[in-house]
Amino acid sequence: MFSVSRPNTVPQSLTGTNKDYRSEEVLLTLKKMFHGKCYLCERANISDIQVEHLDPHQGDLIKKFNWNNLFYSCSRCNSIKSHTHTNILDCSIANHDISHYLILECPLTNNRDIKVTVRENSPSTQQSVNLTLMLLDECYNNTSTGIRGISRSELIKDIQRYSFQLQKIKNELLFPTEPLAQSEIDLKIEKLKAMCSPQFAYSAFWKWAITLDEDLSELVGNVF
Repeated sequence: MFSVSRPNTVPQSLTGTNKDYRSEEVLLTLKKMFHGKCYLCERANISDIQVEHLDPHQGDLIKKFNWNNLFYSCSRCNSIKSHTHTNILDCSIANHDISHYLILECPLTNNRDIKVTVRENSPSTQQSVNLTLMLLDECYNNTSTGIRGISRSELIKDIQRYSFQLQKIKNELLFPTEPLAQSEIDLKIEKLKAMCSPQFAYSAFWKWAITLDEDLSELVGNVF
């Protein structure tokens, strides 16, 4: 999960008589706000777009059309969260880096029995942290149906694709095949930092991959 800034201006299609939270205006605003990524799994360039209600509306019209309650989601995460996961962390709260709470680590092997690790950074008394952990564990690991099993496998492969990019840069820095000029080293470090920006797919994974790695954290510094 990553942090975003919500525009203060409420889309016009959420005001007036004929409200529509799935209008093109709302979708495009959410897409820009969330950098085209699902707010839960961080998959980028999603085509199976859903408008997710952080607080399930359950027919409550105020919650249904509340701008602050609308989030950009993929269909997998939206169906998993549904109305059963409530009181989770809000990644659109200003000046609040949500990824600092939750350590995410992707397995090297794509196998349904080998899970994405989702754990707390440090013990928290916030119930919302524990509830978010449980939801993300399901988003990354749920294979309860045939569709979820296939979509989970594709999700892991996509995360691994970027993970291998990070490992490639790490190897180029730590085990160069030829001497590197300082400008070349700096460029590779900037690439690692770019992977940690909210605009990049699965950015929370890369923040923790760098932070938990003694060599990379020394080279790159604090990415939170």
